[in-house]
Amino acid sequence: MPFRGSFFELMLIQLFQAPNLPKQLPHSLTGRTGIIVGATVGLGESAAQQFLARGLTHLIIGSRSLSRGEAAKARIQSANPSAKIEVWEIDLESYASTIAFCKRCEGLNRIDFAILSAALAPTKFRTVEETGHELGMQINVWSTCLAAFLLMPLLAEKFNANKSLYKDGFVPKVTIISSDVHLWAKGPLKKIEGSVLAHFDDPKNFDSYERYQETKLFEILFHQYFAKEVLPKGRDYPVVINSLSPGLCTDTGLIREMTGFDLVYMNILRALFAWRAEVGARTYLDATLLRGKEGQGEYYSGAQILPIVPAVFTEDGQRTQRNVWEGLVEDWKKHGVDVDGVLSRIQKSAA
Repeated sequence: MPFRGSFFELMLIQLFQAPNLPKQLPHSLTGRTGIIVGATVGLGESAAQQFLARGLTHLIIGSRSLSRGEAAKARIQSANPSAKIEVWEIDLESYASTIAFCKRCEGLNRIDFAILSAALAPTKFRTVEETGHELGMQINVWSTCLAAFLLMPLLAEKFNANKSLYKDGFVPKVTIISSDVHLWAKGPLKKIEGSVLAHFDDPKNFDSYERYQETKLFEILFHQYFAKEVLPKGRDYPVVINSLSPGLCTDTGLIREMTGFDLVYMNILRALFAWRAEVGARTYLDATLLRGKEGQGEYYSGAQILPIVPAVFTEDGQRTQRNVWEGLVEDWKKHGVDVDGVLSRIQKSAA
């Protein structure tokens, strides 16, 4: 079999290894609260439908557009009339909006899982006014990782305050939706010198074909470093952070900016190989409901733990991974994030 990450193998997976879920889940969703950022279309919306169909009591939909969020809520609610569904605003172009969303989450009585599913495949170089960062990296990586960073201690605190509700062994999770295409993004690990964020803010380093792959790689670099080097107690921390690939799916909204040959190419691939969104969304439930502490910092593809691109384990890769964390800490502090306070909460919630 060719190395994992080759186009040939990924398409074989699409053809013959569609994810499935058991009819009976190991944990009841009754009484639980879940957050899905990016549940207004495609995979996120389908995952929301499936969580609620299996008994989830309270769902928070995080959406940049409240009108799109309310439209998705109406579609989801029609099939799940007894569920409590709320739409909260979060704009991942903005650190301030991301912070405000996570702050609002503090008012919830419990949070059992948070899935960060919003993403963009940028086709041209654009910067975000608030931060000056390239748009794709800002949405897919810098703000998504900030949300994960802020939510980890919050979920741990909610868990510690409600331990009697977790006697069934359910482990709260923060899950980042990534992609197997990160395996193709090997170049940045060798050529980045100095600031990682500054590298991606330079238009000379932007390639529309590579940028989405790079965002998916750097999401994983962040959460694996965070799980290994930042979280106290590692796998014994009350909350698991992981990531997953939902596979190539239809109706995701991800290619909304594509035009010309790129759009034609993607539509052909989808016609030949893509799963329906409802199939890919099963991976959300798998990583959230079927996995335990063994998944701390892990990456799932095809419902199994897999190693990420081997280049990460080179000297260049290790240096880049460390620089991602250090660069984000510096950037977050510059934009008003109480990083030291969050790190203190992480330490306390591990006790």
